[in-house]
Amino acid sequence: MAKFSQAFLRSMTEPSYQEGLFTAAQQLGGLYQERQKMQQRADIQNTARTLVEQGAASAEQGDAVALNKRSQDLSELLNTTLDPTLRDNLTTQLSALNALKPTARDNALSRDAMAVINGKKGVVELDDQIESLNKEALQLDPMSQEAIAIVQRKRAVEKTRNAIQGRIDELEKNPKVNLEIQEIEYNTE
Repeated sequence: MAKFSQAFLRSMTEPSYQEGLFTAAQQLGGLYQERQKMQQRADIQNTARTLVEQGAASAEQGDAVALNKRSQDLSELLNTTLDPTLRDNLTTQLSALNALKPTARDNALSRDAMAVINGKKGVVELDDQIESLNKEALQLDPMSQEAIAIVQRKRAVEKTRNAIQGRIDELEKNPKVNLEIQEIEYNTE
């Protein structure tokens, strides 16, 4: 063991050995920094991919608000990225995401138009159910438990019907939705 220590100490006093250790340490530090940069780049790319996928799904569902949020998140990611190649990639992805905005608006109109069409059908069915409950209640003693239960059920159905009708009325305030309804009805005739 003493021979190793003496040889080690002697080699430490040689300038070329010390320079070699210094160079090796520098290279190790550089490799670590390069690995960190690669990991950061991969993390940014994964985040961008997720944002684009979520934005595309939002556009498909007609959710323009969520699409705008994903676009904003991607823009913030772009603004914090210094790597020019990565910035170019993020800019391309942001442009693609922004290009989906008209699709999101069209899908939202179609979704709202179908909600009105289906909602009107639902209101008709609920009106029939309310009428049926009225007829049933009239045949019973008004103070019986069964009549009270029917009246409570009728009130619940009326509440649901009114909520649906309120949403229909709200959607029909948009003239674009009304045009989309007309187009859908024309195409299904």
